[in-house]
Amino acid sequence: MSESTNINSAKSYNDFTALGELRGKAQRNDAGAMRESAEQFEALFIQMMLKSMRDASNVMKTDMFKSNAMETFEGMYDKELSMSMAKRNALGF
Repeated sequence: MSESTNINSAKSYNDFTALGELRGKAQRNDAGAMRESAEQFEALFIQMMLKSMRDASNVMKTDMFKSNAMETFEGMYDKELSMSMAKRNALGF
């Protein structure tokens, strides 16, 4: 495997296998492990921020737009958006 594949192995902080590999890299003091860990933390922080923003804006939604399916979709979208923003270093944490 190439180095770029190893550094970007964790696609999501919910991928426990990739997080186990990241932990192994951190224990071996791999150069990319710290950056990848920081990206995972940033993605989690961004997702929590997006969830709080959605919860605040959901107060105004009518019953017509509230459903379990919509909440599931919004949660999945927020997770993917947070990972993308963390990889691009959009917020710069």
